[in-house]
Amino acid sequence: MEEKLKQYIKDHGITLFSIIRKTGISKTAIYASLGYGGSRRLRAEEYFKICAAIGVDPTMFFSCEKKGA
Repeated sequence: MEEKLKQYIKDHGITLFSIIRKTGISKTAIYASLGYGGSRRLRAEEYFKICAAIGVDPTMFFSCEKKGA
């Protein structure tokens, strides 16, 4: 899910700074989750705030694929 969100943000020219400003999520959390090489998983409330800030449906990045199938 984070990878799809990262790609969407990149493809649409959305800056991480604008997400920080619109959501109030800390710079550290945003860069650790969505920045290059980010290793932190987004918390659910962060994910929903980011989706609202960039104007997308939160279900857009969910995958329905079953693992190992």
